[in-house]
Amino acid sequence: MGERSYFSEIHGWQALPGLRGYENTFVGKLPVDAFESSGVFVRGYYEPANSEVQLLRFNNFLVARLRTRPVVLEWPRTRLPARRRYAFILVNQGEVAFAGDRLKGNPSATGVGMALPGHESLTIDVVGATEMIVFTFDQEEISPLRANRVPNVMDVSSSPLFTATYHFLNRLLSQSPDADHTTANSIRELLRSFARALVVESTRENIENPDDLFERVKELVNSRFSNLDFGPPEMARELGVSTRSLQRAAEKHGASVAKMLRTARAARARRLILTRPHLNLDVVSKMSGFNSVGSLRRALLSTHGVSVKDVRGSAGAEAGEPPSNPPSDPPADHIL
Repeated sequence: MGERSYFSEIHGWQALPGLRGYENTFVGKLPVDAFESSGVFVRGYYEPANSEVQLLRFNNFLVARLRTRPVVLEWPRTRLPARRRYAFILVNQGEVAFAGDRLKGNPSATGVGMALPGHESLTIDVVGATEMIVFTFDQEEISPLRANRVPNVMDVSSSPLFTATYHFLNRLLSQSPDADHTTANSIRELLRSFARALVVESTRENIENPDDLFERVKELVNSRFSNLDFGPPEMARELGVSTRSLQRAAEKHGASVAKMLRTARAARARRLILTRPHLNLDVVSKMSGFNSVGSLRRALLSTHGVSVKDVRGSAGAEAGEPPSNPPSDPPADHIL
């Protein structure tokens, strides 16, 4: 079976077993598809070309080291698997400039550029003689952690995480790609840890301001409160901050994350009771994000000062019909 047979337009290289290695050197001319195996294409270069690429591919990870004279590369991301990927460009020496709505950073000398999942085409302009490592991975590898906004530019040239990641990936590329299944899985776990750490570190500054962080909290409360397993610890992991930082941001606005979630769930439960009286309370509790009917009852009392019986009574029990204009779920701004 040829290696290309493992590729799917929908799932990418997820079916690829183990890992595969590639390397090539280009002197004089640089074909458009010289680096196609890493998903990027050559859009321009200074002659004579002198580029060396070494690459390791797993099912959901790709690590490539590029040593090159000036060249302009494009990551078109026309395929669905590419749109689900994060990419980190770790520059060891040289100068690189980026262009693209979903890419952050402008590292020179030593630094990191980060591309978020998305469909926008990204351009990597290698300005001078450069050595860099490109590290890409599917967003599912770090789930449930997500970075949905382009982070601010962050200087990480002195970050121990950058240094550790670069040295690990560089060493990995220097080894033989021949690895048994167990070793490949162990390497994959290490790559997953580095991927998660890079995303957390690179997006931390974007929500360092408590006001910015609180805006993200409200967004997540509005979109995720009905998830039974979603609480402050899960929210903190998704935002890449500590639980304490999350609570401090909420406290600055006289709120608590737990209360915001509880109030949103209670509002949903109240609305369901009013508009769908045929539902039993166990179903209502699960649809609202509560793990029990008891939790639902306590939340209605603490947030609205009413019991389930009171809510049903306000729905017009005598007529046996819900009100004609039932209340909608309030946004997080009103559930502090």
